[in-house]
Amino acid sequence: MWTLDPDPANDEIGQLLRSGTIAAKSMIQFGTGDVLFLSDSGVRSLKAMNINLAAAVSDVGSAIDSILINVIRDDPGCVVKSRAVVQPIQGRYWLYVDGTIYVLSYYPAANITAWSTFIPDATHEDMLNMIVCLQNIYTFDERGNLNLYGGTDGETYDSCTVTIVTPHMHVSGPTENKRISAVDVMCQGAWSIEIGMLPNKTDQFELVANVQDNTYGVQNIPFAGYGTHVGLRLINSAPGPALLAAVHLNVQEGYTKGGPS
Repeated sequence: MWTLDPDPANDEIGQLLRSGTIAAKSMIQFGTGDVLFLSDSGVRSLKAMNINLAAAVSDVGSAIDSILINVIRDDPGCVVKSRAVVQPIQGRYWLYVDGTIYVLSYYPAANITAWSTFIPDATHEDMLNMIVCLQNIYTFDERGNLNLYGGTDGETYDSCTVTIVTPHMHVSGPTENKRISAVDVMCQGAWSIEIGMLPNKTDQFELVANVQDNTYGVQNIPFAGYGTHVGLRLINSAPGPALLAAVHLNVQEGYTKGGPS
């Protein structure tokens, strides 16, 4: 930011932000007021914060910072070649870094901020390029392989495994034990539903049921779980679209740890 003086010799320039990008092609306009970019601490969002248009950086990428920081430190030469596009139909931010595409689903009105990943066919040596043309995303590598996301009809799916994992949530209070007695899912396709209630072992889940499409119109799925936090893992490995709209848990509140007996 320039500070001007009647005497040009006294003009000064100062750095407004202490954050910048390490990959020029990762910077792209997202939504109506954001600019997303890859920094040395992960994905960051640059936006105007008030009526004075003062800029600020937010941590929209905090969920994957621990993953990206390791990649940045291990191979900075490859990371500087990272690139990004915005998927024109759903408006998702795609960031390609070292063989993996990271996808941001950000819908503030629905309180949704989620990151997903998928691995394209290109290898680390084949640095992947992505372009948007006529509302489609094309990828091509250094060997000349060209791919169209979704196929020519936009509805071509493979049968790769889709895994959705939520954080372990306390629902009503972090020190309050609660019982999960049933679960319902609004989904399309075949899904395996797993629940974990061990906040100290967040990688352990118990299979609850295998379902086909949503369960709201049938009897709910019983589950006997007890703990302070609950996390979900849902897996789809069937051909066709894997859609998940909502998960409903029947929660019965219990006692607070350390409270009166």
